[in-house]
Amino acid sequence: MKSKLIILLTVIILTFTIFLLVGLHNSAKKEVVQRFQSRQLFTARQLSKELETCLRDESRAVEILSTLPVLKNKKTDAAAKAVQEYFEYLKKDHVKSISIYDEKGTIIYSTLKDAIASDQSDTKFFAWAAQRKNKGYQFIIEDVPQTFAQSSKNSSFQVMIVAPVYGESPSNFIGLVSAVVDLDDILTSFFRADSSHTSKENAWLIDKDGTVLYQAEHPEMMMFNVHQQDESCLECHTSFKYVETILAKPTGTTAYQLKESSEKLSSFFTLNYKNISWKVVVNTPLNEVTDFVDKNSLQTVALIVVISLILLISSFLLLRSNRLKAKAETEAEKLRGQQAFNLILESAGEGIFGLDLNGNHTFVNPKAAELLGFKIEELIGKHSHTLWHHTRPNGEPYPGKECHIYATLHEGISHTGEEYFWRKDGTGFSVDFSTTPISETGKVVGAVVTFQDITERKLAEETLLASEERFRSVTQSANDAIIISNKLGTILGWNKGAEKIFGFANTEIIGKSLELIIPPDYREKHYTGMERLVAESDRHIVGKTMELQGLHKSGNVFPVELSLSEWKTSNETFYTGIIRDISERKKAEAEEEKQREILEKLNDLSGLLAEDMTLEQSLEKGLQIILSTSFLRLEQIGGLFLSEIGKNELVLKSSVNLPEAIQTMCANVPFGHCLCGRAASTGKIQFAACVDERHENHYQGIIDHGHYTIPIFSDGEVLGVIVVYLPVGHLSNPLEMSFLRSAADVFSGIIIRKHAENEIKSKNQQLQKTNSEKDKFFSIIAHDLRSPFSGFLNLTELMAEGSEDFSKVELTDFSKALHDSASTVYKLLENLLEWAQMQKGTISFAPGELSLAEVVSFGIDTINQRALQKGITLINEIPETQQVYADEKMINTVLRNFLSNAVKFTKRDGRIVVRSKKIDAEMIQISVQDTGVGMAEKDVNRLFKMEEKVSSKGTDGEPSTGLGLLLCKEFVEKNGGKVWAESTKGEGSIFYFTVPESMQNN
Repeated sequence: MKSKLIILLTVIILTFTIFLLVGLHNSAKKEVVQRFQSRQLFTARQLSKELETCLRDESRAVEILSTLPVLKNKKTDAAAKAVQEYFEYLKKDHVKSISIYDEKGTIIYSTLKDAIASDQSDTKFFAWAAQRKNKGYQFIIEDVPQTFAQSSKNSSFQVMIVAPVYGESPSNFIGLVSAVVDLDDILTSFFRADSSHTSKENAWLIDKDGTVLYQAEHPEMMMFNVHQQDESCLECHTSFKYVETILAKPTGTTAYQLKESSEKLSSFFTLNYKNISWKVVVNTPLNEVTDFVDKNSLQTVALIVVISLILLISSFLLLRSNRLKAKAETEAEKLRGQQAFNLILESAGEGIFGLDLNGNHTFVNPKAAELLGFKIEELIGKHSHTLWHHTRPNGEPYPGKECHIYATLHEGISHTGEEYFWRKDGTGFSVDFSTTPISETGKVVGAVVTFQDITERKLAEETLLASEERFRSVTQSANDAIIISNKLGTILGWNKGAEKIFGFANTEIIGKSLELIIPPDYREKHYTGMERLVAESDRHIVGKTMELQGLHKSGNVFPVELSLSEWKTSNETFYTGIIRDISERKKAEAEEEKQREILEKLNDLSGLLAEDMTLEQSLEKGLQIILSTSFLRLEQIGGLFLSEIGKNELVLKSSVNLPEAIQTMCANVPFGHCLCGRAASTGKIQFAACVDERHENHYQGIIDHGHYTIPIFSDGEVLGVIVVYLPVGHLSNPLEMSFLRSAADVFSGIIIRKHAENEIKSKNQQLQKTNSEKDKFFSIIAHDLRSPFSGFLNLTELMAEGSEDFSKVELTDFSKALHDSASTVYKLLENLLEWAQMQKGTISFAPGELSLAEVVSFGIDTINQRALQKGITLINEIPETQQVYADEKMINTVLRNFLSNAVKFTKRDGRIVVRSKKIDAEMIQISVQDTGVGMAEKDVNRLFKMEEKVSSKGTDGEPSTGLGLLLCKEFVEKNGGKVWAESTKGEGSIFYFTVPESMQNN
């Protein structure tokens, strides 16, 4: 009953295990596919960005080339030279050729000699370039004409980038420039670094119309449109729905099935740039993705089969064991009756047991059970070989027929030797054993086995052997050099590590002197040190670690680390040196020191932002910080340029040790000129190992030197350029360039910060000036209001106290005086209001085209009545055709003030003339000249100034405050002009102001 239950449980467990493993396999396969497609989509996106970056860089290069002055001026030889130089610079970026075309479409120069003189006038790209609307743009051609084909590879993918060239006139089309770019190199480079699941053959490009642009696995498909399907297409494809899916979506994943091949996983991403729209597709066969899971499923099936067999065999053995156990117990019962025998067994210090012909235990003494880890009843009747002799020490199965105990039972031969027994807990141990056959009536009926545990003895032997072997192994396999020498410096031991580090084979060096691995400059010190060591006067170096210099067989000197130990025999002293090559560690330490210095210098530069100094002082100090960077190996010479606002020009702002000739020659450098100008125009670091043809600012006696020229940028705007001198032949280094770029970024922040601080300072000064002027203006107004208000109050007081006592004539005089006071107050308040509006910026300002003669006539009309009262003649000499561009109301106010002052300070029967003249290509000068009393020079210099108060009465006692002139100055300057005066005491005055003639000059 028990056996049947075991078999039933075995079947149930096997069935459950099979279903569980199949479910896990399917789930794992689905998870693997999902993760792979996500990674595959990332690969497609990254490839798209890589291609776009390349196209963007080369389009920019073609754009720059199309604007070269030598092309615009049709200087063919100079243009050819410039294009060839530009091509030498660009060909490392996958540019295969550059060509120049004239306005008829004929190639006048090309870096691809076979293309020169070919006619491209009927091409699509020439027709595009000839359209004026495309000036300043670039066009990308996917189907490169055969004229420019250079690659012999079937799968080569090249594009052409075209830019039109125009002359000085915007409508003067003079040709175009083209560059052929090989994108196959980009694809090859990208996939070489990608994962093992993705290769160049699994990628393809297709444009938005369905034309295959690139397919390395099937180059015959290139330039084939998938919409034009024929019977040959259906030989491989069952359907093209997956292509429609790719074209319909910007990005995603899909799967498709080809005939006679496994299903493929596909991920795609859209590349949009200028006139192109490509789908970047990455394919991978499904079986490559799931192969690992499928292999694991086969291993799982094999495991299930093994488990099934084990369970079935175990069930069978269990049944058989029950029967054998019953028989063994019967026989053991007989033996237990032998008390004397049992006493011997129990007192024995060795393990003893008996076996029948089948190898089953018939008796077992306590020592044997103890050594084997079983109880005696667990052994009686059980098969001996199965319990404790089933496996060899190395883990291999031990067939019973090969066992010496088996030979004793079946051949009657005694045996003594060493064997390996297994305990109940699965651990094993070595034994020294002997077997003796038991015979009855001449036949072998069993055997007696005695054994003892020799584990400790074996362990001691193995430990000794292992120690010896370990020493030899460590010595020979160590990466460090282990060298043994005597006190004379003769090499006696030389391991593999020493061969690797010093280059000498064991056979070359044994018996030779240590001086072979010591640099000549250090040998004298070595001999002195050995003498002190042997004399035991320099014991401190034993057991210490020292850094020295080693000499390689090739002659190279390199840093090493030495640990020295000493050991002695009865009559000899030996030294063991463990030597390690620390070249890489020293390089790492040097690199770490560079990084530390970089952070320190950048921190010093950043600290300039917080220091209270001018921009020029910050630039000079920052330049000194860069030049003091030790790992750059600079010549302690450099300069810093800032770009001139509104001009494509650099201005030298700071320099350290620059030759005077260079300071003069490079005071102003146009963009694109020399290395500094090229750095500003291209936005790239310019490097030169020595002065060459690119160094256009050249003079007799210039000292050879190298250059790093670094542009300073902020939000795409060129702020300036840093130039530092290098020793001749210096090689460019990515770490140096990275540091200089970072330094330029810090300078960018300094420049922006200092500009902002200067602007804030200027605004504060302007605000302080405005507040001061406001206070002064109010003070003047208050002072000037006092007099008319005082007269006004006195008159009204007289009239209020005794109006009935005044005659009509007196009342008329009082009324006139009141009117004059009120008019003065009104004018003062009107000036105050207009000035306040100007300061707040709320006054209306609407400049326009004006007839100057009409404006002057209007001003004369407003003042004419007062002039007639004094018999003064007003003359307008402004030409009828003279036009100005200004605010009419403001100009009227200026003329009214000037004319009013002229009438006020001109005696009766005087003369006032208004004139104009053109003083330059932009401005008109207007003058108001009188024959009045004039002013002293010191009073003229005080006019138009807020801090000066100039007031006097007119020739008929008319009041004057001088405030009107302050408003005139504000109004003229608001219109872009200037105001001033000339005067001679007793002869008269001339007041001038200027305004723009037209809107372009305002």
